Amino acid sequence: MVSRIINMVKTVEETIRAADRCSGVARSLILVAWRPPAADTLKLNTDASLEGGSGRAFGGGLFRDATGTWRYGFVVNIGLCSILSAELWCLLHGLRLAKALGFRKLEVESDSFIGISMIKGNFEVSINCRAIVQCVHNLAQDFDSVVVNHLHREGNFAADFLSHYAYSFSRGVHTLETPPIGLSIWLLHDRLRISYVR
Repeated sequence: MVSRIINMVKTVEETIRAADRCSGVARSLILVAWRPPAADTLKLNTDASLEGGSGRAFGGGLFRDATGTWRYGFVVNIGLCSILSAELWCLLHGLRLAKALGFRKLEVESDSFIGISMIKGNFEVSINCRAIVQCVHNLAQDFDSVVVNHLHREGNFAADFLSHYAYSFSRGVHTLETPPIGLSIWLLHDRLRISYVR
């Protein structure tokens, strides 16, 4: 099973390279993969999505250790809001859960480039996101260490799965002590550090 997945990824990469050679387009491939945190740190990955047609926002997140092992997760039915606000809400809910669980050192990743840039002070915070970003900054001070980084979506498939899994949940935040069925393949991909072409 594992070797089949690795072979499929290599085949896709080679197909893209061959297509570029035939078209004469010079393109550098970017390989993206989830990376585990340091031994004394937990990694929180979050993501959000909008349900087609309804405009309702959902999200999810998961905590993993240095071996890539699931430690805890959550899904959230946010309601009507923008995708940017939803991404920030998910990150905030993840921090709140981490504090409640007693986690002290976190590495946080989201595929929302603008959201992460706002938190890091590299992008002007829009008026409708100011309160959430301020809550994130305030809450981060309650930990020994919180590092926030952007991760391309190809390295964030596990959190993406949870953001869609949340569609069946009622409003609010719902904690997950065990990973839902269907997430195991993405957890395995990440533990094996399988890269995806961007």
